[in-house]
Amino acid sequence: MFMSFILMFLITVGLEILIYRAGITGGALSGVKLGLTTGVFFSAAAISITYLYLKRAVGLHFIDGLYHVVGQVIAAVILCAWQ
Repeated sequence: MFMSFILMFLITVGLEILIYRAGITGGALSGVKLGLTTGVFFSAAAISITYLYLKRAVGLHFIDGLYHVVGQVIAAVILCAWQ
C-alpha cells in the first residue's frame, strides 16, 4: 500500500507540472478534462498494451484502466480547484 501511495503521489506531481506548464485554470471542469485526457491516453493505454502481451481478459483492461482514469480525474480536479 505504501508503494501505491508513493506512485500515486508521483502521478499527482506530474499532473501539477502539466497544470502549471499549460497554464490550466478554470476549476473542476478543467480538472475533469485533464484527468480524462491523461487517464485514457497515458495510463489506460499503457495498461492495455501490457495486458495485450500478457493475454489478460478484456474485462481486466476496463477494470484496471478505469481505476487509473478515475484516480487521475479525482487528482486533477483537486489540483485544478485548489489553485
